[in-house]
This record gives sequence, structure tokens and C-alpha cells, in this order.
Amino acid sequence: MARMSRRALFAGLGSSALVGRAEAQTMTDDEIAEIVLDTLGVDMDQVVGFGATATAQRRELVNRIATWANVEAPTSTSWPTYERSLDYVPGIGDVTVGTSMAITPALVEATAMRLNYALPESGSTLFAVRGASLDSGADGGRMLDSITVRRVRPNHVDFRCLIGVLDRSSRKVCLYAGSTVPEFAHVRANLRRIGGCNMSPPGLYRFHVGLHGRTKRFKQPGALLQAAPTVVLRTTRTGVYDVSDQDCFWDKGEFGNNLHSAIFTGNAPKFSSAGCQIVRGTYEREGWIPAGDFASFRLSAGLSARRSGAVDLTTPEDGRAFHYALFTFSELFGQANNAFGQRGLLRYGSSGQQVSALQQRIGARASGSFDAATMERWLAHQIEQGGQEYPIATV
Repeated sequence: MARMSRRALFAGLGSSALVGRAEAQTMTDDEIAEIVLDTLGVDMDQVVGFGATATAQRRELVNRIATWANVEAPTSTSWPTYERSLDYVPGIGDVTVGTSMAITPALVEATAMRLNYALPESGSTLFAVRGASLDSGADGGRMLDSITVRRVRPNHVDFRCLIGVLDRSSRKVCLYAGSTVPEFAHVRANLRRIGGCNMSPPGLYRFHVGLHGRTKRFKQPGALLQAAPTVVLRTTRTGVYDVSDQDCFWDKGEFGNNLHSAIFTGNAPKFSSAGCQIVRGTYEREGWIPAGDFASFRLSAGLSARRSGAVDLTTPEDGRAFHYALFTFSELFGQANNAFGQRGLLRYGSSGQQVSALQQRIGARASGSFDAATMERWLAHQIEQGGQEYPIATV
């Protein structure tokens, strides 16, 4: 890794005239700094060097990161309007913030069918709702018949998404606070070419159990690893993931947008993500054992509470496959209110005859699977037709 100047890194952290510290952190400032730099792929020793001078520089860097972590997200990392976001569904308007909705197994299944998602007929399917939080008094941490959620506008700072489990055998669901968008620190750093981040569009993804952060200091055994190439949106100048912005672009590849714990346990930052899917919670650093909501989420998915490998950080379920359906609030709300009529929707991960028909129409290989190559061709087709690049098709 090339040595990075302190000036370059501090520029990525923004102005020194930041607000004061928020409430006391559960983690120490040094731990926060270590994890922030680690997730950005930066070695502190390479930034500050060694010796007496380096000690003062190290403390300055730790203090700057700790202060920066407590500042609210600036306008440069705001959320786009609904019509310019990844979550837009043609013909369905934005749902008013504060609107409530009951999440049930039947609603999740019906929305998946609308989107031509082939879910496993039994067992656990993972799913998320972008732009949602638990309604006041709702208990999402248990397998229930129904969980009431409400519409919130996502941002890159708070837990404004829900991630949970649909158990098709017991006909129950659970939901935990989380995030499906990159965190503010990574977005800002990415604009300074420090690290990199992206945002996944809604879709049906494949994961398998394994070790997240293999090359990092903060390991997460028993996380869920993305198992196939995808197409993601990147931003280069504004920090806003806007499909209409010429400074945003689509990228196809394998990006490791895994599903793991938030890592942090304090008020700010709340989570660490360069594009990963996040469930609130962390790991006990002695033994690297899941803790908090993330531990409960894993148990709800039928995974064990502890890992098996004392040295290699393995778990008994490593390699076990899961489907993960990332929904928008609008998709679920539209289905619940019969807003789609006879229309079908296609996203990444859709499959079947409607996908094959779309592939034939746009000149993609007719596999019947809406994979990364099909998404890439669909986005290009919309440009050719003079339209906007939306990661969704209606049929």
C-alpha cells in the first residue's frame, strides 16, 4: 500500500472546525480510529510513521477521527429525491415519511412473486426493507406473525433500514435495525480517493456464510458473503447516489458487499460500511463472537451462536447458502395496497419467462436470469432509448 500523507487523509476528514464531541462512546477514541482507518484500508503506521513526532501525530489523527465521527452528515452526502434514487418504482409514488405498514410473511412472499424472485420453498430467507424503521412499540427481535414498520428517509449516518429473516416453514418474520447504504465516513473518504464505496440497488442476492474482513484487523467470522457478480452505483463528486447525476456511474463486478455487524457500538459512527449490508451489533473482540442484535439475527437465521475455529475463525455453517431480498418500502407498500395491477417488476435476481422475454427484447443472452450482465445491458438499453437508467424493469 502506498504511503498516504497526513494532509491527504485530513483533507478527506473535512474541516477541523467541527462540532464538539457527542455523548460518550462505548468504544474508545483509539478503537474508533483503528476501525475507521482499517475499513478504509489505511495503516496508521504508514500515515504517521514512528518515533516521538509520530506519537503526537498519532494522537492528533485519533482526535480528528473521533471528532469527525460525531458530526452530522453534511449536505454533500444527502439522499436524492425519490425519482432520482435507486429505489424508484415506475408508476408508484414516494410513500410519505411516517406511513406505517405491517410486514407479514404473506406480504414478503407476494412482493417477491411480483418481482419474479424465486425464493426457497422452506427454511430461512434473509430480507431487508430500505427506508424503514420499527414502529413505536414494535418488537422486531422475535419471530412474529406481523411486525409494524414505518417509512423513513434513508441517510448515510443512521440505521434507517431493517434487515431480518422470513421463515417460510413457521410462517414468521423478524426484523432488526440496520443499513443497506454506505456509511458517511466512507462516502466522504471516497470523494477524496481514500478507499472506495458503492450502493447496491434493490434485488435478490445470493450469500454464503464465511469470514468478512479477512485482510482487516477487525474480523467478522460467520458473516454473510456476497456470492455472485453484481452491478452497483458509484458517485465521484457529490456523494449523492443519484441515477440522473452524470458524476455517478454503474459498475459491474464482485465487490464484496457482504452482510455483517455494524462493528461500532456508540452514538457515532453507528456502523461501518463501504457498500455492505449492516445489522446493528458487533463482535466480542476476545474470541470474535457475535454480540447484540447481530448475534440475535444470526440465531434467527438458524446459525450457531459461537464459532468453531479457534485459529482460523471458521464457523460450523461456513459455506451455507442464503437468498437475500433487498426490498424498498415502496415495493412492499405498493403490493400491500394493490397498486401494481397486473404489472410485473424485474430487478437484479429476478428469473423466469418474463426475464427471458426482456432479454430477447434488449439483445441480452436469454438465460431467464436477471444477472449482472443482463442488468448492464438493461441500463445501456434505457440510454439508447433516451430514457433514465433505472435498475428496474416493468413488464
